[in-house]
Amino acid sequence: MREPRRLLCPYCGHEVGAKGRAQHAKKHLRAGAEKTDAEWKPVAPPQRQWKLGSYMDLPQEFFVCRTNTWEGTPFEPMTFPGSRAGAAAAHFTPEDFAAFPGWYVAEGHVQLYPEGNSVRQTICIAQKQGEKYEHIAMLLDRIGVKYVRTGHSLRFRQKNLARWLQQNCGVGSHNKRVPEIIKEAPQPVIRDFLEANRQGDGARHTHPESARYITSSKALADDLHEPLVKMGRARKMRLMHAKGSQGVLNGRTFTRHHDVWCVTEAGRPADSNVKKANVRRIPRKGPVYCVITPNETLMVRRNGVPFWCGNTPSCW
Repeated sequence: MREPRRLLCPYCGHEVGAKGRAQHAKKHLRAGAEKTDAEWKPVAPPQRQWKLGSYMDLPQEFFVCRTNTWEGTPFEPMTFPGSRAGAAAAHFTPEDFAAFPGWYVAEGHVQLYPEGNSVRQTICIAQKQGEKYEHIAMLLDRIGVKYVRTGHSLRFRQKNLARWLQQNCGVGSHNKRVPEIIKEAPQPVIRDFLEANRQGDGARHTHPESARYITSSKALADDLHEPLVKMGRARKMRLMHAKGSQGVLNGRTFTRHHDVWCVTEAGRPADSNVKKANVRRIPRKGPVYCVITPNETLMVRRNGVPFWCGNTPSCW
């Protein structure tokens, strides 16, 4: 947690900068003052009142809302029945159903094996043995499937679940995406999905609660931005490595066959301040369209940076 920038003095009750509190306290001690409160208390951040307005009417410096709440659409526990009599069904709580696609989108695939007149479908979650490996194993135990451990993956057969994953999560690492049911889910379910996906294909960033999500799927990068926006934590999406560029892994050089994208999650919700002095006008020729939404707001993105916009009739 970051130290608050301003504190309330326990002697006089005035606001004091966090870095100057020691010097401020010395003045009271020299004067023999007594505390009226037991400790220094952080000053609560100001509560901003948001409203839509024309850019021309805004002051020279203002804030753009980048935080928000999202209720989403709850869903009930889900079951994928076995494909034949006696075959095990997969039972998911909403939390487990969020975490499993998170791991699958990051590290999973469906392998197809010809078997007589049919095709056997095996779900594989790649992960080297360790804490994350055991975390996935416990998740599979909870959903009730029989799985096989290998040195670098966990595998199991569940035909109906495999079909759902291929239809809703994409086929191939560069075609992965976030299922619509997850994007429309409540914030706690979205958080479970994001946490699993980060453990598979992401990393913690500079702030303890910040994260980076890395993928070769442009569709997945776009999809990750949407739930992060709904969590109030979306930051920039950028091209990390271009197709055809080279990298080094375990001392071996390789060539990337797809673009690699990075989506950043903010460590804590925060709005952005804008100075009109830094804003420039860009000439445009041709039609300009205005989107109408029920709440007269929409999320837009420019140069990989998302923010809420009031580009609707109420602002004109």
